[in-house]
Amino acid sequence: MKKIIVLILFLFMASASYAEEGTVDDATREFCNNIMVNFYHDIVAEKDKYKELEGFGEDVFYENEKGFFTIIYQYVDESLPERLQVPYTFGITIEGIKDSTFQLRRGSFGYEFPVLGIKLSGYKNERLRKAQFNATPLINKYSKLLADHQQNYLPLRLSLAALKDSYEVRENIVFEVTLTNVSQHNMLVDDLTGDMLEFLIGNKTWNIRLANWDETPRQKAQRLKRAERKAARKIRKAANEARKIARDQKLKNNALGNKIRTKKTRKAGKFILEAGESLSIVFQGENFLRPREIEVYGIYRMLIKGVRPIGKFNLKIVPEPE
Repeated sequence: MKKIIVLILFLFMASASYAEEGTVDDATREFCNNIMVNFYHDIVAEKDKYKELEGFGEDVFYENEKGFFTIIYQYVDESLPERLQVPYTFGITIEGIKDSTFQLRRGSFGYEFPVLGIKLSGYKNERLRKAQFNATPLINKYSKLLADHQQNYLPLRLSLAALKDSYEVRENIVFEVTLTNVSQHNMLVDDLTGDMLEFLIGNKTWNIRLANWDETPRQKAQRLKRAERKAARKIRKAANEARKIARDQKLKNNALGNKIRTKKTRKAGKFILEAGESLSIVFQGENFLRPREIEVYGIYRMLIKGVRPIGKFNLKIVPEPE
């Protein structure tokens, strides 16, 4: 549980200060309402296990005035002495990022998804008895789904893929990281280096280094394509500079004069990733000492509207052959 909470917080902490203007589109609202329906059914499935959920039913699930499904529930155990009758209560909804349905409620919370223009918000008891139903795991589960869905709306897509389906115990993991510009515009991006990437397994950093690996066919094709585009940019740049020189010569008698300037399109550690273009790099990650199934998250540190591109892959670690 602690691992899930840490990862959820990592996904959201860069988005807390950004708010998308305007209303939520219908497709996003439908996706959010499907999540709320699943949230409701997950609680119903637990109902028979917890006395405090005995009153949980369809009457606590409704559509609010903004068109989002909402859950508001409260239970009081009247069999207890009055002084011990502490209400068990929680509320959950998904709403526009500037809305504040539960903001003034005690125990309120909110996870923002700025690219989607929404947040998952609610409130719950600040203290629970160990035997009481705790909605936190479900909140984390569906917050993670929203964070994954948000990635589909970023102009950059980060994908991770191991070069084999499985690796043996103590075998170093070789995997490929690809950054793709899925937008219709060229973008100035940071190089794919260890400084710009972080890899997590659970709540721990996974140590990686550049792999001593031959260039893959995809990397070679990407390199040749970038070289071709770079050569074309140089030709266009030379032509533009020639035209600029001609214009400057026409203005040489101007009192202010004009100095020939060359505008750099690339900064240190940055380059232009054209629309539809991809960049790949192969890394080697540290090995594992026992068989297991792992889920690796990769985070590209460049912020886009307060959100970082994130990719993941699953991997099976198998025993060494006897």
